Amino acid sequence: EYSLNYHQCHLPYTQDFLMLSDRVKEIHLNHVILAIEYSAFLGINTLVIHPIKGSISDNLEYFERIIPHLQGSQRLAIENMERIDEIYSPEDLIALVDTLGDKTGICLDTGHANMMNLNIAQFIEKCGDRLIATHIADNNAIEDQHMLPGYGNIEWEAVIPAFRKHYKGYLN
Repeated sequence: EYSLNYHQCHLPYTQDFLMLSDRVKEIHLNHVILAIEYSAFLGINTLVIHPIKGSISDNLEYFERIIPHLQGSQRLAIENMERIDEIYSPEDLIALVDTLGDKTGICLDTGHANMMNLNIAQFIEKCGDRLIATHIADNNAIEDQHMLPGYGNIEWEAVIPAFRKHYKGYLN
């Protein structure tokens, strides 16, 4: 009605999927599937999703339950997280998306990467064309404060050229 174009959405997530009962896991997955359907209706092709707490193989099993529900050119953008017991490194994300295939990519959350003391410019370079979405936020490297760039301690002078060289999408 208003001719709005949506480029990206964030799918529902749960803090600790593996700890849920089987019934609640199914409820969660049904919510994710419904969000995929709504996104398709709205023409959204980049769907950001959190990995679950657990191993790469736990995450592969989780995402293999979701990917068949993607429609058309929709792709999951798996986001880096901010805790040691979660998927946070570019290497782990690359292992996930390379195994899952062309219906997946990586979402870089700069605030999460800063909290894990990662070199964000190197993160971008390592991910290369697997990087399909971003969450741009600054922080103090301790809390996920969601501040505007320049208000925390991320070294944007190194990050922006890396984005310019290796990423052609939206800075969200």
